[in-house]
Amino acid sequence: MQIPGLEDHVFPPGTIILLTARPGTGKSAFAKKFCIEGLRANQRVIAALTDVTADTFSKQIGVETSDLHVLDFLREKPNGVNEISIRIHDLIRKTPTHSVRLIIDSLSTLGTMFNPQLLAPWLLDQRAKLSKSSVNVMALVIYATGINPPSITRSLHTFSDVVLEMRTDETKEEPERQFRVLKARDISHSVKWIPFVVSDTGINFAV
Repeated sequence: MQIPGLEDHVFPPGTIILLTARPGTGKSAFAKKFCIEGLRANQRVIAALTDVTADTFSKQIGVETSDLHVLDFLREKPNGVNEISIRIHDLIRKTPTHSVRLIIDSLSTLGTMFNPQLLAPWLLDQRAKLSKSSVNVMALVIYATGINPPSITRSLHTFSDVVLEMRTDETKEEPERQFRVLKARDISHSVKWIPFVVSDTGINFAV
């Protein structure tokens, strides 16, 4: 998808995009747009969910297609992060196309389900697996800040290729949702905060 500040950049296979913000800022709406744009581009979308059910997510997307495969870990109660990894990569290996968008929503919930200290090593493992995959995969990982210690957030930044941030600016007359690119590995970019609004299709940037 087109990310303000990185519009002209084509992400290489295996790119991990980490989206961070406090709860209720608009992360899931961004994931919705990421999913819809992938389906419109005839890509396979795999959504590994821990915050909402598969039924809820599919209803939000509003598209019935075999190109969308949802792993409902909220209902299925996996035994650990390794089980989640196995399920995700089994699907990637079996994909009939060579271009996949992976959504993990959310990593912070995995920390509360298991152990937050496992999150950074698990993300590093996902990055290694995606880089070796024969399938072109771009992953969007959602992470709610303020739930786990700040040190966990910093460690996740280290293993992500792109780090996006969202916030709500309460200093304005009307609170304003804002977005920026905090980090993009080996890419020059602006860290300017950009206003956005949540819409039926996900989010719209005021650019």
